[in-house]
Amino acid sequence: QQGIIHPPHTTYAASLLPEAGFQRIPLTKPLSSWNSEISSMAWYGDELVIVPQNPWFSDEESTWDGALYAINRQDIIDRLSGKSSGKLNPQPVPLYADGLYLSIRGFDGFEGIAFNGDQVYMTIEAADNDGSIGHIVSGTIAPDLSQITLDADNVQNLPRQANRTNKS
Repeated sequence: QQGIIHPPHTTYAASLLPEAGFQRIPLTKPLSSWNSEISSMAWYGDELVIVPQNPWFSDEESTWDGALYAINRQDIIDRLSGKSSGKLNPQPVPLYADGLYLSIRGFDGFEGIAFNGDQVYMTIEAADNDGSIGHIVSGTIAPDLSQITLDADNVQNLPRQANRTNKS
């Protein structure tokens, strides 16, 4: 079908797909809050997993280290096609990171996410005396989206690409 986002394992030549117009899709809270600072998103099967820069931004109390959020692909398609209207309601995916935020000096938030099967990889931005520095951490996602668990003992530094301060 034209204009529909396909699973990552399917590839299509860009020339076969027509350009799609911009359509705003409103979200419910907490992601509609000004401080959600969505930094990245990636498909995990038929779920679009959304990463707030700081997953603990919400006022929701929990025993987690914050949450990422998921929206089902069919809900997005139904909203875009006009089968449904109103705001989409992202579901929280509890994040367990075993104090990762405290162990990285200058932790400034999560910046990226990728999946390979049930493995999850997240990039982290931090600041030190020489400017911004990146880290990558891996973990697992439960197939039912009941949790993401990061391996806080296995954080790798990423080489600096440029010795510049963050201008974003």
